Amino acid sequence: MAHEISAETRKEMNRATDELRASGIMERALNVGGKLPGFSLPNANGEIVNSADLLKKGSLAVSFYRGVW
Repeated sequence: MAHEISAETRKEMNRATDELRASGIMERALNVGGKLPGFSLPNANGEIVNSADLLKKGSLAVSFYRGVW
């Protein structure tokens, strides 16, 4: 089932997108094939994992979950 976005919501989303672009974020974003800096984050069990340690085991895929809208 498709959900209709109100004109007011669409206007606010466009404003936020324009604000992000004006901040210069597009120039700092990684491009396809770019290298992500090393990082440490909690895994699904709350344990801190380091990207360098994970890369020793093979390729690494990172997924960002924003949660429920």
